[in-house]
Amino acid sequence: PKALAFSAVAVAVLWSVLWGFRRFQESRLFLGKAALKVPLYGKYLLNSSLAKSTRLLSTLLESGVPLLRSLELAGRSAGSTAVSAAFEELLAAAKRGESPGECAFSFSFLAPVVAPLLSAGEQSGKLPLMMERAADWYESRLEEEVKRLCSLLEPAMILFVGAMASMAVLAVFTPMIEAIRSLSLQP
Repeated sequence: PKALAFSAVAVAVLWSVLWGFRRFQESRLFLGKAALKVPLYGKYLLNSSLAKSTRLLSTLLESGVPLLRSLELAGRSAGSTAVSAAFEELLAAAKRGESPGECAFSFSFLAPVVAPLLSAGEQSGKLPLMMERAADWYESRLEEEVKRLCSLLEPAMILFVGAMASMAVLAVFTPMIEAIRSLSLQP
């Protein structure tokens, strides 16, 4: 009982501290980057954020929305603080007259796919098509992550259901066995 109460208080304090940190931009960015490093969840968050933001960027550019406004809206829609901050940096670079594609190489999570496609799209004039390809790539990765997560959850759910069924069987049969024992011990 004491350990359970202590654990509950510790979790509540940790949650309060993390919630309080979210008020500050630097801590939100730190927590956003930390979330990307959490096993399973981090890859899912990164792939979904980049798929969403690059898809929106592609759609906006294809519709004729200017690059600066498109980068701003894509960054807002990311769903991850770290990805939003990266898009804000791309927007700042574009406002300074620099290449957003070159700026994207400074972010480790943008460098493998988004940065080369962004640079190629800027140079070829086919930026909406390149961002669409990036979105397709991240969506396929997201689909793989979901399949992997489901394949891990299947055995865990089977074990959980088995444990619950075992507990139900024990709850039903234990009193019956105790009653039979008490009857057999009496003369």
